[in-house]
Amino acid sequence: MIKIPSSNYDRQLIVRLLKSPYIRFQWEYQGDTKRLWANEVDFESRAANIVEGKANWKPAFDALKDDLNSEIGSPDTPEPKRDNLKKGLIE
Repeated sequence: MIKIPSSNYDRQLIVRLLKSPYIRFQWEYQGDTKRLWANEVDFESRAANIVEGKANWKPAFDALKDDLNSEIGSPDTPEPKRDNLKKGLIE
């Protein structure tokens, strides 16, 4: 955990930390308990082209969220796909 800031928030180190059985990031959202899964962070950070840098994480995930909202709002997106995309979006 101590290496993460000194590694400039390297993506691989963060994913490894989240895979640890000793680390659990959980929160309540609309009555459900949500958990931050290492494989999801790995997949989405790769999609956002994050390699490292504390300042890169939030803007990259905000851009992915904006893309997802655009796809949800598009009239070309079929309703079943739109509903499925909404399930994965947490404001």
